[in-house]
Amino acid sequence: MAECGTNQGLAVDLQYDQRINDLRYQEEAMRRAEAMGAAKSKLFADDLEFQTAANSFDNPIIKNKAKETISKIGAFVRENPDWETNVNKRSQLNLLKRELKDNPDLIRGVASDNAYKQYLADLQEVAKNPNQHDTEAYDSVANQWNNYVRFGNQNGEEAAKTEGAKSFIYQKPKDWIDVNKAFADVGNDFKDMRVKSVKGGMGAYEEYANPDSLKIVANQMYSQNQSQIDRIAKEKGIAPIDYVMAGINAHIPKKRDMGDYGLAKEMAMARYKAKAEGSAGMQADTYKTSVVDRDHSVVSSDLMDAILGPGAKTILTSNDGKQVLDMTGINAKRTGYNFYADPKKGVKYAEATAYIPIDQAVEMGIVKEGFEKFTDDEVAPEFNKFAKIESKEGEDGKVHKAVKVTVFNPFDVNNAANAGVFNAKTMTSKQRPNPETEYQQSSQQIMVDDAGNLFDVSGGTPKFIGKK
Repeated sequence: MAECGTNQGLAVDLQYDQRINDLRYQEEAMRRAEAMGAAKSKLFADDLEFQTAANSFDNPIIKNKAKETISKIGAFVRENPDWETNVNKRSQLNLLKRELKDNPDLIRGVASDNAYKQYLADLQEVAKNPNQHDTEAYDSVANQWNNYVRFGNQNGEEAAKTEGAKSFIYQKPKDWIDVNKAFADVGNDFKDMRVKSVKGGMGAYEEYANPDSLKIVANQMYSQNQSQIDRIAKEKGIAPIDYVMAGINAHIPKKRDMGDYGLAKEMAMARYKAKAEGSAGMQADTYKTSVVDRDHSVVSSDLMDAILGPGAKTILTSNDGKQVLDMTGINAKRTGYNFYADPKKGVKYAEATAYIPIDQAVEMGIVKEGFEKFTDDEVAPEFNKFAKIESKEGEDGKVHKAVKVTVFNPFDVNNAANAGVFNAKTMTSKQRPNPETEYQQSSQQIMVDDAGNLFDVSGGTPKFIGKK
């Protein structure tokens, strides 16, 4: 019996294999559920990730805002377990999630960070060659950024109180230009010229830039490069617009004609006589006609250079002629205009113009000491007839204040050697350049009225030709 029971008991199928399989299935299902849950949690967590700004003002604001929003999302999910299946509730949840990645604080912070990154990139370029950049403008941007991270407004604390937090805005400062090249480019293209009569023979004139047009183009250049020009002008002690106008004007091509004293006709007559009298007679007549017999004459600079030669004695006199300053060696350009200072002594003076530095003029007593702006009012009264303060481009290519002086080269009008050199030169040289335009014709006689109007009176009836 016992044996039989044992055998029967042993014969019972307890379905252990099925149970094991079931257990395995359950474990797999559990792991699958855990995996899906983890995946779902990750998706949810990723959905709740938010971007933040790095700057110290916006970073804590954005993080606190995100914490508040995430707490709201958590409460919503707990209170609404059907949010996954309920379309309306899911839409509400999505709106809460959107606040993490789309809110005014976040947008302001990220935009400010991006602007500051661009500033840092530009600053690296500035460091390579600071002379080509407006370093003061970049320093100003740095100060604005400091204001932003402290107050949330780049314009400072007071602006933050009245305007609230505003994103940091950066605009790359304008790079320095080559001022002298800009002056040359504008000056060479300048076309609005006027004319004025000058001392000399009939039709003597020189061109000058229309001051109204010159001021317009100067203002245009100034408006485009205000910071740079303000700084340069301040260093030089002159008004910015005056600095620009002088710089442009120095590069404007100007025509100048000393006119005709009738020498052309008289020299033609001298040549006619020479055919009958020989070359000696012609030479004698030419020098006598052009130089000796004239209190005032205009001859080309090359003729005067031939007489005087290099290193000629050069003087600057006071208005009354009592003070004589030796300017020998100065780089002067002869005008071709000459006059007698003392007819009894037979001494004649060839006129020339030159520029000398301000400090040299002060040392010589031509300009008063103790001034900084250096205008014509600062020229010593006893020299203001022959000295004028102007802006001039120097050898360094920059525009500087300098003193333009009218100086003279004395020479013996009766020196036979001077006559020989002059006459030899006139055999191969023109007395003056041929007129290039109708306006410059030697037959033209110019009259200037009190209003500065220019008239051609050579035809008897005045004909308006321009403004002085």
